[in-house]
Amino acid sequence: MPAGQGIFGSSNSSTEMGPAFEHQDEPIKNWAIYIDIEGFATNYLTERGQVISGLSTLMETIYEIGTHFCSERSKRLCAFQTGDGFFINSEYGSPNVPIAIAVILMRKALMAGCLTRIGISEGETVGISGWWPEKIRRNVKDVKVKIGSGLMYLFPVMGTAYINANKVIKSEAKGSLLLITSDLAQKAAINSWESAVSNRCNVIDWVHSEHSGIDNILKAAHLFSDTPRELEQQLIQSANNAVSCHFSGFEAWITNTLRYNNCEQ
Repeated sequence: MPAGQGIFGSSNSSTEMGPAFEHQDEPIKNWAIYIDIEGFATNYLTERGQVISGLSTLMETIYEIGTHFCSERSKRLCAFQTGDGFFINSEYGSPNVPIAIAVILMRKALMAGCLTRIGISEGETVGISGWWPEKIRRNVKDVKVKIGSGLMYLFPVMGTAYINANKVIKSEAKGSLLLITSDLAQKAAINSWESAVSNRCNVIDWVHSEHSGIDNILKAAHLFSDTPRELEQQLIQSANNAVSCHFSGFEAWITNTLRYNNCEQ
């Protein structure tokens, strides 16, 4: 690691613009996280309070990290709820930043009773509000527009960063896994608890991974992390509970969840 460079390295961009809500002429290179709650639709019908609690925990954790760790404009996060999950992106820091954030989010959701799945990638993002119809631009306020007595909520950015993260989470091995594109993993300073699941994707053990970047975020955001043993026990219990759902491919899902996170029953 070069002298004077912390665990997160230096910013990937000299601009202070950050992921913008306004129209941009040029796309910005960002990393992106896509987090999804596993089995949300099924569990919502039978354990509504639990899955809503997990979603609320993710929401609060993102808020604390964005407010306290990424409070400066040059480090800011943009996060968008997408039903039972979130897209998060930023141009700040090395790949260790999204990895650390992802580890914390998955641990917090687990201890709230929900298993999640994350894809991390990088790509371009661009503010698209400049291309919205004139009527929309005139009436939009805080990314929402009144439509009669109701509201339309808008997604103000788009780009390959989001598309790539979505592809990772939907196309690789099933399970409660932290997946990252192989090219981005090679740039990260995390060499332990990592294995390849395909030629283009690696999986990181989010239960046992440790590095100072995780600790830095936890401290800044006034958050705590449960011990690896506590996380192991909760993950094994939650994975075994999934057996009762008998969803398609549940055996491979449980095997991958425990195997790639180095948890033995």
